[in-house]
Amino acid sequence: MVALAAWIAGACALFLVPLQFSERLRRRYTVLHRTIGGIYVTGVFVLGPIGVYIQFLDEGQGASRSFTIETVMQSGLLMVTTGIGLYFALKRMFYTASPVDDPQLCGGADIPRNSRHLWSDRPGSAFQLGHS
Repeated sequence: MVALAAWIAGACALFLVPLQFSERLRRRYTVLHRTIGGIYVTGVFVLGPIGVYIQFLDEGQGASRSFTIETVMQSGLLMVTTGIGLYFALKRMFYTASPVDDPQLCGGADIPRNSRHLWSDRPGSAFQLGHS
């Protein structure tokens, strides 16, 4: 029964997280976005401890302690990053594009190429770093 809860929580977290990054869903269907986010957060905080517990029980069947340590690290990282995201969502502190990311936000002003970051969506911008 415990494994079933972990499977359902993990499936919800795995399949719902890509929807949270959809700009269209966030803007048009905010209630659905918040509902999916709540299900995702619940799934993560159910999955993490149950996964550690199941892995701990597997030690009795011959699994190595290092797998339990790995599971603790991974589930802890999953829960911490989800908790940080939840904190910022509850405080309504959202990322907004900066003028470096989108030149239209700064009224069409010309931004020097060396101020763009490595992961810009402009073709070839990674090769232009440091070159004006």
